[in-house]
Amino acid sequence: MVKGKAKRIVWCSDGKRLRGKTFYEALDGPDRAKVKALFLRMANNGEISNTEHFKSEGEGIFCFKRYQIRFPCFFDGPDVVITQGFTKKSQKIPPDELVRAKRIRKQYLATKGTGGK
Repeated sequence: MVKGKAKRIVWCSDGKRLRGKTFYEALDGPDRAKVKALFLRMANNGEISNTEHFKSEGEGIFCFKRYQIRFPCFFDGPDVVITQGFTKKSQKIPPDELVRAKRIRKQYLATKGTGGK
């Protein structure tokens, strides 16, 4: 988790594990540092205007981007909730990763709406 002046970056569970955190921790040192810099910029400024580093993927899903590394996320008030992480192999986000991000977001919001029960 990263907390800044404007936002808080948090990991979201898919019900079994924290896919984003697991992927982040498996990155080599230089890649992890570059991604952490993006997280810190979002946390402190509340936005990243460079679409090479942060972009809307539609339907409330956004993506932190660093070269081929992607971290889909969504906004929940002051929180930026990371759903998973992956390395993309083509120009667009893989459809299955986008479906997964939407499913995790839906589960998160449903759980939040029931007080976590």
